[in-house]
Amino acid sequence: MMKKILLLCAFYCVLIAQLNAQKKWEYGFGSLNGVVNDVKNTSVTISRNETNDLLPIPAESQIIRLRVGNNKEANGGFSVSDSGTNFGTGAKLVMTSPQGSSTNKFSINHISGTPLFAISFHVKFDTGTKGNYKFAIGKDSGDGKTPFSNAYNFSASAALPTFLILQWDIAKTGYHLSVQQKDKSLIKVDASLNPNVSFVNGREYQVQIYANNTTEETLYYHQAKEYKIAAGASQIWIDDQLLHKSAAEPNFVTAELPANEAINAFVFLGEGTDDAKAYFDDFVYANYIKKLVRKIPQSKTDKIQKPDPTWGAGSVESYNKTASLFGKTDTPNLNVLKVLSCNVLKGFSGDLGIEQAFQEWIIERKPDVIAIQELNGFNPKRLEEFAKKMGYPFAVMHKEEGYPLGLLSKYPISNVKKIKDGMRHGILYGKILDYNFIITHLVSYTYQQRIKEVDSVVLKLVNEIPKNEKIIMMGDFNNMSPEDKQYYDNNPEKIKALVNSEKNNPGNTYLKNGKIDYTTIQKVLDAGFYDTYKIFNKHYDKSAPTKMKNHNNYTRIDYIWVNKNARPDCVDMFIVKDNLTDYMSDHYPTLLILKK
Repeated sequence: MMKKILLLCAFYCVLIAQLNAQKKWEYGFGSLNGVVNDVKNTSVTISRNETNDLLPIPAESQIIRLRVGNNKEANGGFSVSDSGTNFGTGAKLVMTSPQGSSTNKFSINHISGTPLFAISFHVKFDTGTKGNYKFAIGKDSGDGKTPFSNAYNFSASAALPTFLILQWDIAKTGYHLSVQQKDKSLIKVDASLNPNVSFVNGREYQVQIYANNTTEETLYYHQAKEYKIAAGASQIWIDDQLLHKSAAEPNFVTAELPANEAINAFVFLGEGTDDAKAYFDDFVYANYIKKLVRKIPQSKTDKIQKPDPTWGAGSVESYNKTASLFGKTDTPNLNVLKVLSCNVLKGFSGDLGIEQAFQEWIIERKPDVIAIQELNGFNPKRLEEFAKKMGYPFAVMHKEEGYPLGLLSKYPISNVKKIKDGMRHGILYGKILDYNFIITHLVSYTYQQRIKEVDSVVLKLVNEIPKNEKIIMMGDFNNMSPEDKQYYDNNPEKIKALVNSEKNNPGNTYLKNGKIDYTTIQKVLDAGFYDTYKIFNKHYDKSAPTKMKNHNNYTRIDYIWVNKNARPDCVDMFIVKDNLTDYMSDHYPTLLILKK
């Protein structure tokens, strides 16, 4: 009996140790600009013992290494830049690959590894017509002799301590992605099996890899769906498209590592190019393969925040109102109607942890109506189940593709209209009690497109509603308001940020002759709508970005509008700011309180 007890205790000790060992790390490249290393045949290392003026120190005992090759000339190098891409939270790493046979390498090793590994990052291949890039994960021995820490190139056919190797061969017509096979050959990814995945210069991509070096099949979640990954295999996602090795087969069995060996390093390298350039950022990696959950700081209380030195009184007012008027409650006020509008960033980024945190947050706060933008990954059935878990018996959405809109309510929703024509994202309309609800999400690309959407679709719908009825219109309008112009036009840094955003994102326009175009919102104001934020808040506050983004292109583009018939019912309105909304999305929610 005692032996069984001891064995059981040992089992639980191992289980607890394994659970405690599960770790996730994030690495970004800071906020500075400059050259990190462009010196031939040298390496820059960054760790707790070796710091760098431009790049942050990695976590724990991890080591970052940036190696420049040993060609006679044209060795390229590494720099950091806060421009050049749409992704990223500040500076991005820019790798210019060398010509010739030498190689430039960026790696992180000394990770607290296990046989399970997951990694996500953004990359943009900017220039180049020849050569190749390689990305590998595997085990670094710490002696400087593996591909993760030495100065040399490597071939997929060599004996290496790698678990997975991806190789992009650069050509004038684009990039050809190949994956190392079990026999060490490189096999091109079949375009006919993966029609939505292609690599070209100038486009940005998110790469996500789940690797299982155990002897058993295991599960993970992606975009809120469960997937099984075979023992000794990796599964690869490009922009949320799962790569297939063959028909209905997403498992790439490529491991050279013995089973159950830890994966503790990754490397990205470029070689033999014509000064090909690539940008990287947003590295998230973990020693487990459950969904990479974005960290949300937890708080036991709705703590009222101290003044923010950047946003001052407006920011403090938002946190204070959230704590006092939208905190946890067991007994909701039956004399008011609370209407919440929120952009949930591509369906909570497909992250079940964030989705569940949102559900718990809603259950505790009990708004009566919720308007949601960016319900990516949802369908009507899933939305109904999602809503019922939070206590909302009524839920509708206007489409499944693209960036869907949703409306959740504790009261019946009638006269539903789903408008997609003439807009990139669309409109969802429904009547709740005696209010006409209009939920929309205007196109983000150009102010000209937004003007057209408001003119030809949004206000057209408004004009179809009887003049004596109450209207509440809300959502992400992607345009700044002329009522906030004093906070934008007089700030050179804001204008500079918009100029850089237009430069880095060709086709996006916010400025007309160097000045912000406010026409979209002016048309809403001219149609007789009131910006409820301006009614109840004396000071400016941003609705984007949240703390999950690190840039100064602040903006207030999330609105709740009311017409003159609904205005007398309004009690208060504010931007919802607390520990969850600081990190749940890149937009803060907004809340309108109405008297019944």
